[in-house]
Formats: sequence, C-alpha cells, structure tokens
Amino acid sequence: MPLRSGLTADAARRTATRLRPLLGGDAVVITDRELNLAFVGPGSDHHEAGGPVRAAAVRSAIGKGRTVVSRRPSAMGCDVPGCPLRSAVVVPLVVGSRVVGAIGVFRTHDDPAPRDQVEDMASILSLHLELAEADRERKLAADARLDALRAQINPHFLFNILNTIASKSRTDPDEARQLLLRLSDFFRYAVRQEGQLAEFAQEYFFVRTYLSLEQARFGDRLRVRYDVDPQVLTAHVPVLTIQPLVENAVKHGLAAKVEGGTVTLRARVDP
Repeated sequence: MPLRSGLTADAARRTATRLRPLLGGDAVVITDRELNLAFVGPGSDHHEAGGPVRAAAVRSAIGKGRTVVSRRPSAMGCDVPGCPLRSAVVVPLVVGSRVVGAIGVFRTHDDPAPRDQVEDMASILSLHLELAEADRERKLAADARLDALRAQINPHFLFNILNTIASKSRTDPDEARQLLLRLSDFFRYAVRQEGQLAEFAQEYFFVRTYLSLEQARFGDRLRVRYDVDPQVLTAHVPVLTIQPLVENAVKHGLAAKVEGGTVTLRARVDP
C-alpha cells in the first residue's frame, strides 16, 4: 500500500487510483486536515488535488472524527454549481488519537457506497500511516543517537591531536601536515556519513585513521595489530560503532600505562 510511506500527495494519488474500483465509487478523495492530497474521478476539475477541502461532508468527518454519510447533493456541501457528486461516505484517517486526514468515496447518484467497506479500508490506511509514523520516529531516534555519537568524538580527542600537531609543526613540519590531512579525513567521514549502516571497509578505514592520529600522540607506547578477514570488508555494520570501542581500548586500556600496550582489531565472518 503506497500510504505505508506516509501521507504524501504522490502516495495518496496512487492509493486513490487503486481504491476507486475496489470501493464501488465514482470518485475517491484522500486528504490531510486542510488539502485534497488526491482526487480521482468526476469532480476533479474543482475538487482538485492540492486544493482546499471543499466538500462539507469531508470537513465534517475530519472535524468530528467520525464517519459522515451524505445521500443528497445539499448535504455534500460542495459550493460549485453543477458538481456531479451526489452522495458520499467519508471516514477520518486516524493515527493514534489524532485525525490526520480522511478518505471519501463519492457517487454521482443518491445511493452512497457501502459504509462498512469504506470504514474497513480507512482502518487499513490508518494502520499503514501509523506504521509509517513509527518508522519515521525510529529513524529520528536513530539519527539523534548517531548525532550524539558524532558529537562525543570532538572535544578531548580534537584538543589532544591539535596539541600533538602543534608540537610536530616545530620538530617535523611534514608529519604535522600529514596529521592535519588525516584529521580532516577523520572528521569529514564522521560528519558526512549518512544512514544507519556502512560497509565495514569504510568503518575500518575510519578506525585506521583514528589510530594513526593516536599513534602520533602516544608514539611507541601505542602499538596496533590488525587481523581482518577480507571477506568482512563488504559486510554492513552500524555507523560509528567500531571507533568508540577502539577509543575506549586506547583510553582505558593503555593510556595510563607507562609502557603502553597493543590494540588488536580482529574481524571475522561467522561460518
């Protein structure tokens, strides 16, 4: 069902086109609270998609939050003379406890479409809209967590690396320039990465960049060992989750040790 993607004009148009022959109407409208998102059938010349909700029956269903059945043109409430629509069944679309729009099935004669059939379809559409909203909320929550994860990369790590680069600029300008380039790559990836998943190869490059910067800071105290199965590189993993684990290993595992230590990154594909 197209409305699974949300209450948009395109989804409403495709849904109305599919439902028109199924619901036994001459015309079908799908609205939000203010506008006709889609109108298919007779009367589309003035009940146009993108225009305001003209039919009083539709406005009443949205305002009252319940089904409205109209059996005569005067009850339809269309203010355009000569409108061919004479009867209607209009059912609100509800997400949670909120009326977000309506579906209306019109006929060009006084016998309205079957009420139960339209109400059942409205329930299905409302369920799809509720699922679409839940998907959006989950994505927003995931994006918020990802933004928070990006934010926590910045402060102490940035200051420590900038201090290292400042020191290197006096003793080894070429290395300082290389570190700046790596730091730029590091933050470019963290800021621009979109979506919730990335190929392991991308996250692996990101982690190697991070560790090269930390090695410049810790020198011989930080030793790194990579043991990565090439088959892992095309696998998809959650974005920005490996680097914090490695950072914790550096911060809590060896930063306080005078002799330092070794960080090992091992990745395998389960058989």
